[in-house]
Parts: sequence; C-alpha cells; structure tokens
Amino acid sequence: MKVMVNESISIDLRSSNQSQPQGDYEAITSRLYHFLEGNTSHQIVISEINPSQNSYSIRVNGNLYTYRAVSKGQQYMEKLGISDLDSDQAKQVVAPMPGLVLDIKVKKGDVVEKGQALVILEAMKMENVIKADSPGTVSDVVVSSGTSVDKNQVLIEF
Repeated sequence: MKVMVNESISIDLRSSNQSQPQGDYEAITSRLYHFLEGNTSHQIVISEINPSQNSYSIRVNGNLYTYRAVSKGQQYMEKLGISDLDSDQAKQVVAPMPGLVLDIKVKKGDVVEKGQALVILEAMKMENVIKADSPGTVSDVVVSSGTSVDKNQVLIEF
C-alpha cells in the first residue's frame, strides 16, 4: 500500500525504514486530537474523509495535509493509463508484455464495447487478444500490424 501526501510525496507503508512518531495522543472529539511528541504538542483536526477516493484531509498545527491511499491495484490501473479512478474509461491501452502486433481490430473513430477485441499481440509464441476494458471511442491507433512493441507501450488511445 502506498500513500500519497498532497499528491506530491509518496510513502510506502510496507517499508520498514519509515520512522513512526513516538508519543501520546488523546481524542478530544471524533475529529480533534491532541498529540504529544516529547515536549512538543500538536493539534490534529480531521478536516475531510472521502471513502470513495480512499482519502482524507487533516490539519496538523494549522497546516493542511491530504492523504490518499493507493492500493497495488490502483497503482497498476494508473500505469495502464486509467488516470480517473472513479471512471471505468481507460485513456490508453498499453501492451501488457513485449511482443509483435499481428492485427489491429479497430480504427480511429470506432465505437467499441467492453470486451471487444482491439489488438492481437504475439508474445512467447502465443496470440494474445487485447480487449477493451470499457466502452469508448478510439481517438488514435498508435501502432500498426507488424510492429514490435515493448511492455507498457501505448497501442490504442481513447
């Protein structure tokens, strides 16, 4: 599990080299906490909780921090070009492995349905059918038949 802080700092929660704050805390209300770390006192206010986005915002001594938990599955989806995690619409279809494009089943402007074949990719002497994860309209076909592609290379854009 990875946590993004203010969409700019990434923290891997499974990493053993992350230092944990040492101290005592007291819940004043369900959203207000007092944290004592050594001789330093901190006021922590939970400003916003957004379960659908796996995020929350807190204020520590008046400074706002927004945290968003990013699971391995969400990290993989973002690598595949699905930037809006609330949307089923992929912006790009990428090669899941290196291989040779044998056939392109769609062209620019085609409206595709979820599960429709987009590209036939030969990899490790097997034909792999790359299918649409969601309905959409093809905005660009980036590769052509006979092209060798690398893993994560963009094939189709929506």
